[in-house]
This record gives sequence, C-alpha cells and structure tokens, in this order.
Amino acid sequence: MEQQRESAAQLLERLAAVEEGLAGVQEELSMAGDALGRTDETRQTLSNRITDLSKQLQELKNAIRKLEEAARVY
Repeated sequence: MEQQRESAAQLLERLAAVEEGLAGVQEELSMAGDALGRTDETRQTLSNRITDLSKQLQELKNAIRKLEEAARVY
C-alpha cells in the first residue's frame, strides 16, 4: 500500500511537471501567433505604403511630363 502511495505521488509530480511544460509550450505558441500576426500586419502596412508611394510616383511623373510639355510650348 505504501509503495502505491509513493508511486501515486511520483505520478502526480510527473503530471505537475508535464502540466508546467505544457503551459510553457502554450505560452510560446501564443507568443509565436502574436508575432506572426504582427508580421502580417507589418507586411500589409508596407504593402499599402508601397502602393501609396507608387501612386505618388506616377502622379509626379505625370506632373513632370506636363511641365516638360509646357516648357516646349514656350
């Protein structure tokens, strides 16, 4: 009977260690998910900024073309 109690106590200790390890893994997964989410947000933000800059570049090219045409007229 005493041996069974000791075995049960050892199993409970192991179970506690496994639960602690599992909690650590869950926390790491959560942090990894947050990091991935931030990465996706960063990519989207950068993509939006690139699109905005491309539009501005095209507008500048159009403005330069108009200025060049106006300069030829004079």
